[in-house]
Amino acid sequence: LPIPAEFQAVWNTASGMVWFASTQQKMLDMFQELFTRTFELHIEPYTPYEAAAQIIGDAAPLDRLEPTNFA
Repeated sequence: LPIPAEFQAVWNTASGMVWFASTQQKMLDMFQELFTRTFELHIEPYTPYEAAAQIIGDAAPLDRLEPTNFA
């Protein structure tokens, strides 16, 4: 049986950010490939690490962080 899939994409051309939401890695890869072929622009995943580095302006402090066990 087919498995339903849903995804949403938003492109803010002013900031250059492309937001794409999917729960399937294959769908993410397909979107990235289609976007590159369609617009001849390469897009990269925006991870929480990169978001934090952009907010604080420097990734060096993030590299020194250690995980915390909350349980």
